[in-house]
Amino acid sequence: IHSILIFSIINYIIMSLKLASGSYDNSIKFWDPSTGTYNNNEVIKLNSAPNKIEITEDKTKIIVGMNNSVKVYDLKKIDQPPRSYDTDFKGNVVAIGCFYKRPNLIYTGCEDGCIKIFDIRTKNVELSFKHTKPINCAALHPNEGSIVTGD
Repeated sequence: IHSILIFSIINYIIMSLKLASGSYDNSIKFWDPSTGTYNNNEVIKLNSAPNKIEITEDKTKIIVGMNNSVKVYDLKKIDQPPRSYDTDFKGNVVAIGCFYKRPNLIYTGCEDGCIKIFDIRTKNVELSFKHTKPINCAALHPNEGSIVTGD
């Protein structure tokens, strides 16, 4: 059980149904919904609270939006250090999503008003947009040509 508020929950299937939860206790836990339990060996300890978590389309990575950064963990090696993307975020990264047709790309939305599209293999910022207001949520249009944001 998390000791503080759970902020983000996702479900995914690798070999069986799992649920991932991110909490203000600075952890991500992986649950078996049929039993309501989590495995202590499948906990990611973070240095700050996760604001948003997302599983890549190929179900191999978990992306974590945090204060001033984005971390990408390999789901088969969660005990290994993540790839870190600390590219000029000034605030909480509160929106994250994956492109389906180009699975190496992710998008992020931050309270600083920036939307960024990253290549997770190279860590390059492919595109960056600036809003006049903080981003609170974002969604990729099905045609993958537009990102809709809410402030």
